[in-house]
Amino acid sequence: MPDLSPDAFRLVNAELHDGEQVVWSAAPRSNRLALRTLPAFVFGIPWTAFALFWMYQALRMNSGRPPFDFVFALFGLPFVLVGAAMLLSPYFLMRMARESAYVITDRRAIHIKAGLFGRVAVASFSPQQLGSLSRVQHLDGSGDVLFMHASESGRSNIPALSRFGFFGVDDAKAVEEMLAKLAKSD
Repeated sequence: MPDLSPDAFRLVNAELHDGEQVVWSAAPRSNRLALRTLPAFVFGIPWTAFALFWMYQALRMNSGRPPFDFVFALFGLPFVLVGAAMLLSPYFLMRMARESAYVITDRRAIHIKAGLFGRVAVASFSPQQLGSLSRVQHLDGSGDVLFMHASESGRSNIPALSRFGFFGVDDAKAVEEMLAKLAKSD
């Protein structure tokens, strides 16, 4: 498992059952995943600029009126924080991708997704759950392999589709073939 970070490698080894063999493993391409945050990043530029401008103007208008010199400007602080989160979203996603792992074993597919603040989500998919495979591929062969679409009922009982799979893998076609072989092994 050479593509995995030491933390991801440790998580993968902890997830394996006795006698289970790893067929393939990789970390998602962090640059491909970071591109998904491009709309939020671009929107975050004018959002943050306007929030900072608003805070500056609020400070300027209230200067010389103690004790409320900066209190009105503080109302812009949550907007600046939201803007900073939008601007930093590519970094956070790239960092989480480096600590995540995709694994295909001789028994199942495993998706280990790192989250913020050291949280980790592990999803395991048996061969029966790999029935519907689809692939979105780029010219360089990298892409996404989707293997499960689940319909879930939300609070208002409206069905929702969830996509599961391996996103941002280097050789999407080879990964799809390995998952198809695993699905047929059932």
